[in-house]
Amino acid sequence: MPSSRTDHHAISTDHTRRPRSGRFAPMPSGKLHLGHAWTALLAWLQMRQCGGRFILRIEDIDDSRFVPGMAEQMMNDLKWLGLDWGEGPDIEGVQRSLSTK
Repeated sequence: MPSSRTDHHAISTDHTRRPRSGRFAPMPSGKLHLGHAWTALLAWLQMRQCGGRFILRIEDIDDSRFVPGMAEQMMNDLKWLGLDWGEGPDIEGVQRSLSTK
């Protein structure tokens, strides 16, 4: 019977083979602020470092706080910072269109 150390190693090895993804999911209730930018940058860097996929998901589920145009502005600001994503509201078929608001 293998030792517990060997079993643990096999489990963590299996876990590291799964594709990794990280996401940033701001609420478009106002302009992108420094906290948003910092959080997005850290998530983006972490996924780039481990070969994972960065996902942008705009949390537009609360209509009372949704500000028209802010989601698009946030995406423009993130792009200006040099961040990109493999999945997001501007990539067709991945997340519902923001134009339905």
